[in-house]
Amino acid sequence: MELTQAYLNYYSKVNKALFKGKMFVKLENTVDEGFKPLKKYDSDAGWDCRARINEPIVLQPGKRVKVPLGFGINIPLNHTGDLRPRSGLTDKFGVVVAYGTIDTGYIGEVKATIFNFGEEAFTIHPMDRIAQLVVLPTAQKRSFSQILHELFRSVCGIFKKKAFGIQLELVDKLVELERGTKGHGSSGVK
Repeated sequence: MELTQAYLNYYSKVNKALFKGKMFVKLENTVDEGFKPLKKYDSDAGWDCRARINEPIVLQPGKRVKVPLGFGINIPLNHTGDLRPRSGLTDKFGVVVAYGTIDTGYIGEVKATIFNFGEEAFTIHPMDRIAQLVVLPTAQKRSFSQILHELFRSVCGIFKKKAFGIQLELVDKLVELERGTKGHGSSGVK
């Protein structure tokens, strides 16, 4: 990856916020703050994401549907946003969220593809918690001193905040890179 001015700007805003224990989230196609992803417990790995739909969707067995989640997010450089199933939906109903990757630079509305592998129809209601978002670092070539520096900044941030975990901060505008809102297969298969 070439470190253009756009990437340096992104890093200086988005990754530095991460060192301070924050990530930026913007509501998309709604003003309802109920669509800001939330963790029930501070120790949870993922933030629960809600269905931004106006009417219930009945998902028949063997079918799938793409459901908007009402937010966009700035994923820090060298990280990935992973959209995952909620274990209770999978265990009780056979409803699974397709594992999805939110790349750095994608700032459009996050959407979940939901599959019904169960034997009965499943109804998704507006505001149902249907997916979870986990943000993780990706493998990168870094020097030992860079790793120590990041570890030191992370530990200092934890002790300053006296809390383990990143807080999602609502913003009016996300930091943009060239990808913008292009997602869900926009780069093609060849």
